Amino acid sequence: MERPTTPLDSPPPARDTKGARWVEPRLVGDVEYRENTSGGLRHPSWKGLRDDKVASEVDLPGRH
Repeated sequence: MERPTTPLDSPPPARDTKGARWVEPRLVGDVEYRENTSGGLRHPSWKGLRDDKVASEVDLPGRH
């Protein structure tokens, strides 16, 4: 699943991705959070993988 470039349409700032390893978006995870800020998620908590959705059905928080 690893790939050499980001799968995101708008790449994050290089300072935030130093040492990042990019992957194809094939799995769907469930993350609970308090707030979505411009700097990322506030108080994120990993809940686990989901098998009821595919990656193409999921969007970033606040973008429906």
